Amino acid sequence: MGAEVTKVDMYRTKAQAFSAKVGAEQARIQALGLQSNALLDGYRAAATSVTAKAEMQTKVWETQIHQYEADQNISLNAQKINADMLLIPETN
Repeated sequence: MGAEVTKVDMYRTKAQAFSAKVGAEQARIQALGLQSNALLDGYRAAATSVTAKAEMQTKVWETQIHQYEADQNISLNAQKINADMLLIPETN
């Protein structure tokens, strides 16, 4: 009967060791999941930042184009006024 008790204790110890291995693997998988989520959050934040910067640059570019167009209109209007002044006869 002593041999059977020893075998039971041996298998109990193996089961406890296996249970500990399973627990360690569960903890490792959870840690990997958290790490993956953290990486994804970082990538999302970087993508949002890049998108915002690109949109800002687009707005700056659009503003510069509108400023250029306004400058052109001012120049054309000044030329028209000058041309009109040349066509008005002088009265003495």
